[in-house]
Amino acid sequence: GRRGWPKRPMMVTFDDGYEDNVAVALPIWKSLRLPATLFDFGHRLEGAGSLAEATAVYVILYEVGLLNVDAALGIDAARSAGRASRKAADWPEAMRWYGLARRIAEHEGDFLRLVRSLDGLGNTHRERGAFPKARQCYHDAWKIAQVVRDPIETANVALGLMTVEREAGRLEAAASYAWTALGLQPDPGER
Repeated sequence: GRRGWPKRPMMVTFDDGYEDNVAVALPIWKSLRLPATLFDFGHRLEGAGSLAEATAVYVILYEVGLLNVDAALGIDAARSAGRASRKAADWPEAMRWYGLARRIAEHEGDFLRLVRSLDGLGNTHRERGAFPKARQCYHDAWKIAQVVRDPIETANVALGLMTVEREAGRLEAAASYAWTALGLQPDPGER
């Protein structure tokens, strides 16, 4: 059923992105076991090249997801931490975070987020030059994307397959995936 508001509702936000949010506020919030929401500054930090700081924000978001039993937030935060680690060429951390996102998505039956996690794993393997592993991740993502029936995610997977085939020197296969991705774009202007 639905729960009503408490008699005296309160909202506390930590939106400045300072380190004390992690070092001081988060342990206190955890001890209180209260629901929380953090505003995601990770993307802004990541865009500015502050990858370690962005990863710290994503780790906070992941922990908040765990505290609030919010699997979607946990998966998205783990994927974001994987992406920031991948950009920093920290391959073991990227694999760990993407793998964690994958396992949670599988457990939750969240197929859309599973496709996105496999895409991130595929990108990580591809950037390391592990084309067979990248190809396998993308093929797994492709199968699940067919079930999800999300044309944008399916197109993203096709683009990942195109890229790995191009970098592996398999240009005919790359061209086939490129045409598939173009055909899946719902907006003709994006083609």
